[in-house]
Amino acid sequence: MIVLRYRMPGGDRALPVSDALAAMKMACDSSDAWNLNPNDVGVMGSSAGGHLASTIATRAMPESRPNFQILFYPVITMDKTYTHAGSRDNFLGKDAPVELEMEYSNEKQVTRDTPRAFIVHCGDDKVVSPANAVNYYLALNRNNVPASLHIYPSGGHGWGFREGFLYRNEMLDELTAWLCSFEAPREDVTRAACTGNNITRGSGIKELKLPLARSSRPALFEKHRTTLIYIDPDEKEVVRTAVSILQKDVLAVFDACLQLTANKDEARVIVSSSTGLQGAWEAFQLNVRDNKLFVSGSDARGKAYGILEVSRQIGVSPWEWWADARPWKRESCSLSEIEETSGAPSVQYRGIFLNDEDWGLLPWASGKFEYQLRDSPGLSSNKRWKGAIGPGAYEKIFELLLRLRANAIWPAMHECTAPFYFVEGNREMAARYGIAVGSSHCEPLARNSASEWDVAGKGDYNFVANSQNVLDYWAERLQELQHSENIFTIGMRGKHDGMMQGVKTIEEHEEALSRVIPAQQALLDKYIKREAPLVFIPYKEVLEVYDNGLEIPDQATLVWCDDNYGYIRRLSNDKEQRRGGGAGVYYHASYWGARTIISGWLPRLPR
Repeated sequence: MIVLRYRMPGGDRALPVSDALAAMKMACDSSDAWNLNPNDVGVMGSSAGGHLASTIATRAMPESRPNFQILFYPVITMDKTYTHAGSRDNFLGKDAPVELEMEYSNEKQVTRDTPRAFIVHCGDDKVVSPANAVNYYLALNRNNVPASLHIYPSGGHGWGFREGFLYRNEMLDELTAWLCSFEAPREDVTRAACTGNNITRGSGIKELKLPLARSSRPALFEKHRTTLIYIDPDEKEVVRTAVSILQKDVLAVFDACLQLTANKDEARVIVSSSTGLQGAWEAFQLNVRDNKLFVSGSDARGKAYGILEVSRQIGVSPWEWWADARPWKRESCSLSEIEETSGAPSVQYRGIFLNDEDWGLLPWASGKFEYQLRDSPGLSSNKRWKGAIGPGAYEKIFELLLRLRANAIWPAMHECTAPFYFVEGNREMAARYGIAVGSSHCEPLARNSASEWDVAGKGDYNFVANSQNVLDYWAERLQELQHSENIFTIGMRGKHDGMMQGVKTIEEHEEALSRVIPAQQALLDKYIKREAPLVFIPYKEVLEVYDNGLEIPDQATLVWCDDNYGYIRRLSNDKEQRRGGGAGVYYHASYWGARTIISGWLPRLPR
């Protein structure tokens, strides 16, 4: 990448234009010394720099014209109705005639000889209207010029390559795939792009490593060829699952085969533990050395994330199935195209709650995927549920979570849906994808009491008056989960989204929960026999009980909730921030309720 610090126009448009043309000429004239292909030099610019880049692309003579253009939130037009006024005044002068405005409105200068373009903008850009990008794309399309337009829903203006841009990874994936979609005329040279000083003044450019250059390093994946990958024979199931996903992706992108081998020496890809990551949580590293790709992880999920980072780098989106985001076909990928990187989560457990599944997810999953209720008394012939979300549907959900580096789920739990653990294969599917199964605020110790109590419970779901039957009911589930990975909710509410039975006042409620929680801990000690993550969720009326002085085990995570209108009710104070279990957030991205039917909102915190 060649960075040009061009002169600002100040009303003299010849200054930046001549600088850009000189940079193009220098890159081509120096192609031998710099190992560049003079027929594969592009131009890249953002904002006002995007106008300069598109000006060169549409107006330069053939010998100076770039071979491709990459435009970030570009100013394209000089039309007063939607141009960026400051860019127009600086480039043309404040009193420029209409004829000059038309001449430098680059959407009007596109011809069939204009080079192909990759254009990125954000729909909420208040500085440069997205209409600039859209109209330029339409002009390119009308002239049969290959172009790719990406409008992201948020991000504003001026994000460049910064890590803080929400869609940075998706943008880089799309840009990489686009650049790889057309071949350079020669394979032994580096593809170059000249970029102006308005690309956030070089911010993040050093960290950007697009797989553009051809290399003498051997191919990692190549069309109709086989690549060997080694994993330890005793590796955990989630690592094997990640390998199977990568195998599927390599076939989709390269029509190639990724094959497991027991011979570590002959493998091109080696998955292993790393002493350098020892003690970290779900961390991974990718390193290339000795013509091999080493995928290291601190634990099983870390290795899985590292394997699927390879998938992302070859151009496969985590949403490839759910959003029909099919990857671009490629001929090959060399080891030099793999970005050596590392990653580790800042939040220990990250996942989703499949809530309000009644109208969409449940009928879709029940209709598309077969399922079978467990062969237990009262289940096989039970007609109380409209359907179930079984292992076929959960496999698609879990694969998405694994690709997104999420590791937890609260399964669907409304009364219309057969409970998660009542469906054959659900628990095993979660284990296959390394997903820790938790449960919501009204499902203590992994029991969905909205549905399960009426099938497996005895008497009233009332700990105050029926404690032994309630304890037996919880114990039955814990015996099933001795070898599963779970996040256990402690405390107790009503059978579904209601107040705990048998209490009337806050004091009675606090006294009852003060007996419930130690009893639950005793059951966990008896049946799970290992330290499992615990969460306490002070939702609705339970927050008042907690604030009244209810004692919670130090190792339990406090999961703060919103008020069902999008506002977080409470966050950890100084004392709570020192707790061993830390804190989390349970937030409704949307909510069904009597007063808020299908409401959606952005996260909001109290001031």
